[in-house]
Amino acid sequence: MDSHKVAIFDFSGIYDYEGFYREIESPYFISCRQIPGTNCLCDDMAVEEIKKLIKDFDLLRNSIRFIDSGNFHYMSKLLAEEMNEDFNLIVYDHHPDMQPSSFGNILSCGSWVMDLIDSSEYLKEVVIIGAAEHLIKEVDVSYKEKVRFMEPGEALNMLTESKDLFTKETGLPVYLSIDKDVLCLEDIVTNWDQGEMQANELYKQLEMIYNSYDVCATDICGECAIDQEGCNVPAESSKSSDINKMLYRIWHKYN
Repeated sequence: MDSHKVAIFDFSGIYDYEGFYREIESPYFISCRQIPGTNCLCDDMAVEEIKKLIKDFDLLRNSIRFIDSGNFHYMSKLLAEEMNEDFNLIVYDHHPDMQPSSFGNILSCGSWVMDLIDSSEYLKEVVIIGAAEHLIKEVDVSYKEKVRFMEPGEALNMLTESKDLFTKETGLPVYLSIDKDVLCLEDIVTNWDQGEMQANELYKQLEMIYNSYDVCATDICGECAIDQEGCNVPAESSKSSDINKMLYRIWHKYN
């Protein structure tokens, strides 16, 4: 079994329009295009197929994973479940991703944080940065004891002042998940409604997070959709590729 520190999960083919990985030595591409039942919702059969793919390679600790558009953000749950040590979770996302699935217990891109809290004995605390206020209000109150919501400015102030983002289990490894829909439309177009954070703000905060915490894994989603209506996919994918390149370079600096 080969070991890899950079993995690219290809669900939609959008990475065919991007070139950020050309500067990466030996990125590991995992094709998931052939798996049905994966778009936004991930049914039980798809979960099993994806888990088999994950088991087929060995992603090293401190690895980085690119997981396609926000429709596939549930991959964070499946990857973080591989953790076998106590850890905390930092999520940059315009959405809390803590809404129960509309289809029973099926894993979805909008439920994965809640599902991970329910399934992982090792996850201790969650910080979500950049989620919309009206969506935070919809989160079940029973989860709010374990989850802390922050605006980007609040997170920046705490990081600048060397204050811990976590309040309970401090000093633990951190799983970092970034959905680029936290960013403003001027910097990138994703296939979900977006926040107002600028890319340079995100880069600055990530530098401080990598410098301050033991980031045991990073994943990145938020590509545009390959069939996105009204979207110049080549142009927007080029922007997204440039951002991915910067996110990779920041990660690589500390790994």
